[in-house]
Amino acid sequence: MPARAPDMVYLDAIKSPQHYIAILAAIRRSVLPFACIQDMGLYPPEAQAGLHNILAAKFRSTLPKAVQSHVLSLAGRAAAEHNSRESGTKSDSVSA
Repeated sequence: MPARAPDMVYLDAIKSPQHYIAILAAIRRSVLPFACIQDMGLYPPEAQAGLHNILAAKFRSTLPKAVQSHVLSLAGRAAAEHNSRESGTKSDSVSA
């Protein structure tokens, strides 16, 4: 198995709130133009929204506008789902 670049951010599970915060900081700090996030759809909606927003901001200069818009729309959907769960109402958003 090839070794990962030392600065590569790889997330395959959120082990704790502190781990999640550390991953977000690592994505922001990384000089590499990519990160690997496995099974994001299984993460809590709040975590999904945060990751989508960070990725869109981090890769703004390299992502086509259509991809940026899509990533930000996913962040909005995840945030809406989180908010509806917090308020006890069902979200009418559709998962992608």
